[in-house]
Amino acid sequence: MNFETSEPLRPQTGPVPHASSQVSIPFWQGCRSEELRYQRCAACGLANFPPTENCRQCLSAELHWTPGGGAGEIYSWTVVHRPVTAEFEPPYAPAIITLDEGYQMLTNVVGVAPDDLAIGMRVRVQFHNVGTDVTLPYFTGSGYAAVSPARTSSGLPVTAYLVLGVLAANDEQLTAGEIKTRAELSVGHFYWSPSVSHVRRELNRLLARGMVGEIGAQSGKRAITLYETTDAGLDALRRWVQHFPGQDQVVIKHPVILKTWLARGEDPEHVIDTLERHLETTRARLDEALWSRQRSRELGIVDDPEQRFSFAVLDYAIRGLYAEISNIEQLRDEIATGTSRDPAKRARRSKGQIRRRVHLAP
Repeated sequence: MNFETSEPLRPQTGPVPHASSQVSIPFWQGCRSEELRYQRCAACGLANFPPTENCRQCLSAELHWTPGGGAGEIYSWTVVHRPVTAEFEPPYAPAIITLDEGYQMLTNVVGVAPDDLAIGMRVRVQFHNVGTDVTLPYFTGSGYAAVSPARTSSGLPVTAYLVLGVLAANDEQLTAGEIKTRAELSVGHFYWSPSVSHVRRELNRLLARGMVGEIGAQSGKRAITLYETTDAGLDALRRWVQHFPGQDQVVIKHPVILKTWLARGEDPEHVIDTLERHLETTRARLDEALWSRQRSRELGIVDDPEQRFSFAVLDYAIRGLYAEISNIEQLRDEIATGTSRDPAKRARRSKGQIRRRVHLAP
């Protein structure tokens, strides 16, 4: 058997055994979209991986799937020259990667010669199709170019099109940080807004495909990089938008409502406090959406016919936030009925009397 270790390690090219369960489905869906997803506990903040139904630290069931940046460092590794099963083609390097988000993943390193592997080495994720039914996250050194396996995933994740859309919205040249801010003030009201590191990762994908261009510029004494859409990027965005997911099931995930539904036997005061905090957050979000609409009016953007759909969706989001506030206030008052925070006690009025007339018989 050849024990040569100077060639870069490569991903597997054939079907390999892999485990899957209901709780891990979002992880595998993320891999197919080239997103490395993990669970973040809303109660204590712990990053959980492998996927689980309850937080490993506080046992809360309030776990939310979150896309990570896909960067980390090697915690431990080994090189296998004699495979455990025939499905694996040696050599390959199983490794434990400590992700920047605070969790560890057992995976494989590719694109690096085995002799170059080292504990603490910075790595980044690469996704590769293995067989016909699974996309696996491999990791390679941060300074290494992507390797070319027999089959790779060529699709872009939704976040890449989000970045393209933000750039195309007003035909602007924006920095990665400005893209994040624009996303917060637009799609963030009804979808989500990626972090700056996530934006940069998608920009790198788009640059590699010729869908965006980059321009060096100066902001005062500071050198900055601006990004703009290309014709190829605009064409890809148009084609993507034309494929609406009309058959997708509508799924509404509301962790606060779920927690309230599960709070049987809990102190009503605690549930009311949770709803009050949610109201504060929702009102702040509404204020941001109203500011965004007002600022767009001041800049004259709302008069642009091409922005018609965007502002219709913004108004949809604003109506939704108003409705959310009204619904949560009513839910809070229903739960508070009969407690020390009964809404009827908010009225500061003296109790009146009923003086019924006495009707004498004729």
